[in-house]
Amino acid sequence: MYLEILTLLAVILLALILAFYNRRQADALRGVERMVKDFLAIQIRDRRDKHLEKLVDLDTTVWLEKLINARVSSAVKLQDILRTIPEVFAAEIQTEDGRKVVVSTKEKSILKRYDKISRSRGNSAASRIAEVAAKPILKKKFEVFEINMVEETEYFDIEAKTVGKALGVGWKNPTRLWIYIVG
Repeated sequence: MYLEILTLLAVILLALILAFYNRRQADALRGVERMVKDFLAIQIRDRRDKHLEKLVDLDTTVWLEKLINARVSSAVKLQDILRTIPEVFAAEIQTEDGRKVVVSTKEKSILKRYDKISRSRGNSAASRIAEVAAKPILKKKFEVFEINMVEETEYFDIEAKTVGKALGVGWKNPTRLWIYIVG
């Protein structure tokens, strides 16, 4: 009987020792995991910093044309910026074939709501004149493309920030852009 109790105590003691060492090993593995993640984050940051230095020479038009032409059947050649709409972080750009391209960090529903609000400002003569003068961003016929970091490169957000600054819309670091081709 004493032998059975001693055996049981030995098994319990062995289980406690194993649990203690397993916990220490798990903590050590979590530490290694944190260290590897920190190392990868440093490498990513360094690559992004090096890429950011190259963005001084980034041609806004070429960058946008590359994004658009990868998604449309007929090539788009961008020309002049027609206007910027800071309320919806959008830029309207004329194309060579007479269409316009709207690039924004806001989705279609927000741009349509902005168009609706800008056209209905009251019943006074001044508001009716402003309504006629207000050009809608989107018309009835347009194509829309969503572009995000998952589909593009890991540098998409910093490239888009540079392009937004060049267009005068101040996008910060967008993770996605919507491109509307209005024809």
